[in-house]
Amino acid sequence: MKRVAVVAGVVSAASVFSPVSPATARTADGPVADLSVSVTGPAEVTPGERATYQLTIRNAGPDTVNAWMSATWSRTLAVGSYDLTGVAGFCAWTLGSPGIDCNLAGGPIAPGDSRIVTVTGTVDAQAAGSIDFTGEVKSRSADPATDDNTDTTTSVVRPSA
Repeated sequence: MKRVAVVAGVVSAASVFSPVSPATARTADGPVADLSVSVTGPAEVTPGERATYQLTIRNAGPDTVNAWMSATWSRTLAVGSYDLTGVAGFCAWTLGSPGIDCNLAGGPIAPGDSRIVTVTGTVDAQAAGSIDFTGEVKSRSADPATDDNTDTTTSVVRPSA
């Protein structure tokens, strides 16, 4: 797929080869946004107790875009639909594995804005080892830097007393 830069509403072959300010760059295919996600959670969790993970989704611009999030976690974390905040409407639960895809609350994300999603679950009473929690931001818009669209945090399961 070939991209053509549009600057101030004028398409020019020269703009394909010339540096363009991110604030004015667009593609012939639609909006562009450098989206990213960072995931945080507890360093340690205890079997039978609750654990909360947070996804912070940011838009570095240049355009306002619609986005959604995806999250997966170890089977040893039980999460119900009532354990989600910062999402809107219906969430698609991944059949056969612990994971979800949800629209973000607050509508399209403007450049410089962020959205926060929290996922809380109960650590399985028999859990051992660690819980890996991965978040991903997704959009149908072009993203010039996808290396920061996924992040993972790991919580060590400490034995219960």
